[in-house]
Amino acid sequence: MTSQVEELMLYYDFLRKQPAPELIKEYDKARQALTQSKTDVNRVRVALLLSMPNTPFHDTAAALGLLNEVSKETKAPSPSLRGLANMMAMMIAEQQRANNNADDLSQKLKDEQKRADALQGQVDGIKNMEKNLIRRDRRGITTKP
Repeated sequence: MTSQVEELMLYYDFLRKQPAPELIKEYDKARQALTQSKTDVNRVRVALLLSMPNTPFHDTAAALGLLNEVSKETKAPSPSLRGLANMMAMMIAEQQRANNNADDLSQKLKDEQKRADALQGQVDGIKNMEKNLIRRDRRGITTKP
């Protein structure tokens, strides 16, 4: 007989191999199961699906909420299931921090690129002025104060 954690790990392995349309069906099925029976295993199943990247239902905040429910459950879930939920919550939270950091860095990069473009425009303007002055000097036209 497999434990709940083993069952969930096999379920995750199954999910990883599914195409997007099948994942959507699986998500709907898991959500229905959770609505009918709010068990910790069903919470973790839905959290697994919500944490799947590149899906239309991807929602790390909702996944964390479900995992926190498992961790805070007064009817103590099995220690291994609680441990899995805690590990998943920690990994998802870290992924969120990394994504937020990447977004911040991306914005900073865009800002620096705009600044570099503006500075390049100034350099190009100065070069053009210098070329014009050199041309004037070659023609013998100099401006005297």
